[in-house]
Amino acid sequence: MNQATPDLGIPSPSLKQNRGNRKKAKVALARRIGVVLHRMWMDNTDFRSIREEAMALRAA
Repeated sequence: MNQATPDLGIPSPSLKQNRGNRKKAKVALARRIGVVLHRMWMDNTDFRSIREEAMALRAA
């Protein structure tokens, strides 16, 4: 057993395969954010933070 990978009782994919999945996930997330930002740019909408809205509701 490799010391770098703990035994959690579940089969783990090879490190190389796992790295490829992470890369795909990063690219997918970047594309999704890009689509949202492009739509905001085309609609000329402002970013509204949910946190700011929640703070405003608590203050009221």
